[in-house]
Amino acid sequence: MTPLWRKLVLFFCSITIVVVVVLGFFSATIIKHNYIENREQQMIQSAQLMIANLSETGTDLTKENKALTTVLVKDASLLDSRITLIDAQGKVINDTDEPAATMTNHRNRPEIKALLTDSRLASASDQRQSKSLGYGMLYTAVPIIEKGELVGIIRVAVSLQMIEKAIVQLQLSLIVVGGLLVLASTVVIILMVRRITRPITTITAVTQGLAEKDYGQRVMLLPSGEIGELAKSVNTLGEKLQKNVTEIHVKELRLAGVLDNLVSGVLLVNTKKRITLANPAMFQLIEKKLLHNNYFEVLPSYQLSNLIKEAFKTGKKQQAEVILYGHSAEKRVDANVVPIVEDNQHLSGVILVLHDITDIRHLEALRSEFVSNVSHELKTPVTSIKGFAETLLDGAMADADLRKEFLEIIRDESNRLTRLIEDILQLSKIEQHQIKPHYSEVDLVNVLTNVLKVLRKAIVEKNVTIELQLPQSLVLTSEADGLHQIALNLISNAITYTPNDGCVTIHAHKKGTEITLQVADTGIGIPAADQTRIFERFYRVHKARERETGGTGLGLSIVKHLVERYQGRIALDSIEDEGTTFTVTLPCEHID
Repeated sequence: MTPLWRKLVLFFCSITIVVVVVLGFFSATIIKHNYIENREQQMIQSAQLMIANLSETGTDLTKENKALTTVLVKDASLLDSRITLIDAQGKVINDTDEPAATMTNHRNRPEIKALLTDSRLASASDQRQSKSLGYGMLYTAVPIIEKGELVGIIRVAVSLQMIEKAIVQLQLSLIVVGGLLVLASTVVIILMVRRITRPITTITAVTQGLAEKDYGQRVMLLPSGEIGELAKSVNTLGEKLQKNVTEIHVKELRLAGVLDNLVSGVLLVNTKKRITLANPAMFQLIEKKLLHNNYFEVLPSYQLSNLIKEAFKTGKKQQAEVILYGHSAEKRVDANVVPIVEDNQHLSGVILVLHDITDIRHLEALRSEFVSNVSHELKTPVTSIKGFAETLLDGAMADADLRKEFLEIIRDESNRLTRLIEDILQLSKIEQHQIKPHYSEVDLVNVLTNVLKVLRKAIVEKNVTIELQLPQSLVLTSEADGLHQIALNLISNAITYTPNDGCVTIHAHKKGTEITLQVADTGIGIPAADQTRIFERFYRVHKARERETGGTGLGLSIVKHLVERYQGRIALDSIEDEGTTFTVTLPCEHID
């Protein structure tokens, strides 16, 4: 691109050249015109004077004679001109340069013809190129009037060669002077234009830098005048741009931080139905490539696509609970579609917000199931107690054997009800961290030995073989009561679900900074479909059998919470009709 200063220099130089050329042309034209006009007036006056002088001397002007020739030659010499005497028919009577006899009739010469045609004219002039001389001539003719009639014409002719040479010389002088003037003007214009355009160039460079997002650009040179004000305005603009861009960048970082850490999935769809923004939570929910795709091609729910379509159509917020398929397990989300409306009430897109409520719905189902199970578990012993008590009151007390049997049932159901309530309260306290922990050094081998003593009666009744694979001592920092409850529930369940004459293996060892406890049985096992829910409250694989054994359905749930309380892990390995193994891993040192 041609620099601005060059354009300005070329423009001003062109104007200067045009002005010089036009000035030279008109100057030469005016000078030539004035010269010819003055010369013409002089020739008219001279011709009129000659006519008057010749008339006074009585010289016959209509015929050639020696006296006339002498006067004409003398006057031609004084005027540096050529004088020709012509009669009324255009015939040359006398000429100072050529013999009259050799000259043709002049009636068709413009200046002669004009006088012959119009008698009112006092003179007539014409300038033309002389064929005989080869340069321009000025011809001026004056009529000779005698007694009111035209009797002849005196024509005075002067050469224009001198004026033409003068004009040429003037034009050459003007060209030289004009060239020098153009050169001097060019130098001055370059200096002035460069002085003006240098800050403009700097300002242009700064504005280009601002346009290319280099907001630190500033105009360092501040000239005076309007350009200086422009430079100050550009600097002010740069400062405001830099401030605004910094604020926008900070807001973008904050927004990006919010979106990246938002647990809800956020997705932006433009008017072309393409996804232009999606946060990490949305990628986790959809598990597909989203950006720059049409929303109806990637969203795994027809209902979700319809919500977005309806929002575009009505311009109103849409909300629904939607199931997303295509995952290992279906996900339930609370979908909200919000239209983006600009100031001119024009819809520019929609925002889709998905909140994963799978766990919430699962917890609600668990809560409902828990309430139902608690109601059922409480109702069963209470109904038994009430029924047998009413039977006794209705007259069964008289039968000693029946009374004893009923009272024993009432006692057993009361004990079962007590255990259920205690387990529920214990589990609630553990979940809500209401029990303040008291950590101390505990020997796990001693805990297991005490648990086996408590369960000795059940072991003997079922003739279950207990295989111990224990070291002399396994000391860890924990709670003795909690470890006792974990071991009691695991071993008690193993004995309960192991057939008579079965085997329960208890193995414990230390590896690194962890202690592992395994309780394996040869019992009925747990079906694969039930293994993921085995630690839920009141969940029973074999409901009828557990009620026969007096179980509350809360033991494994308590074990799981206690293990997590002690920063450990619990795992299950079971094969149906072959047996089950529970593995508990606990740290040797509790980390607060």
